[in-house]
Amino acid sequence: MKKWEEFKILRNQLLTKMQRQRRLQFAPEHKHLTAEDLEEYIFSDKPTKCLFHVPNRQNDVVLGSQPDEGPDVKSSAKVMVWGAMGVNGLSKLHIVPAGETINANYYVTNIFKKN
Repeated sequence: MKKWEEFKILRNQLLTKMQRQRRLQFAPEHKHLTAEDLEEYIFSDKPTKCLFHVPNRQNDVVLGSQPDEGPDVKSSAKVMVWGAMGVNGLSKLHIVPAGETINANYYVTNIFKKN
């Protein structure tokens, strides 16, 4: 009979070296901006989210007889949602259809004209 043990789910690092360098370069270049300057900016993001629970490797425990017996989080259905915020408030959330690529044309025709 197999003995059940606790295993933490290991996750790969999410940022590449180039992404980390760009983030570290961005802050010093923009630290001089005032509140009035920021009125000209909006901040947006389009994260892809899993529709099912993805185990938290620090808090969730997965029981199994082997470390690789945990759930396959890659098979979870995903959805991409675009949203933005600025000094004047929040945009409406835009759900991006599956398989769609977001580029400048998509922003202009599907997001900015509708908001």
